[in-house]
Amino acid sequence: MQERCESLLQGYKEEAIRSLGGLENPSLKGLLRRVVGKIFNDLEVKGWCSEFEARNAAGRATRADLAG
Repeated sequence: MQERCESLLQGYKEEAIRSLGGLENPSLKGLLRRVVGKIFNDLEVKGWCSEFEARNAAGRATRADLAG
């Protein structure tokens, strides 16, 4: 029974994450990705929002250049 529940949970989580793929706004996509992570008690949901990741990396690089 527990294995079935864990399987269903994983399936729902994957479906929620996949549903973010159609969003074009990287800020909204990132926010919803974090919400999904909170709902499913994950620290971070990774790998599904590459646009948001790229934008964050560019922002960190710019801040580092300004600070240095």
